[in-house]
Amino acid sequence: LENSVRTIEMDGLLWGASKLVPVGYGINKLQIMCVIEDDKVSIDLLTEQIQ
Repeated sequence: LENSVRTIEMDGLLWGASKLVPVGYGINKLQIMCVIEDDKVSIDLLTEQIQ
């Protein structure tokens, strides 16, 4: 899953560190930090590509 998210490339988007965060009952969620330059990257477009 992490690899498929990191394959998204846009001008003004830089992927950072990632980690698995325990949610409960043995379930983890994946957190990936990124730096976004607002003038170059649309948050809505990035969210759609991740989903």
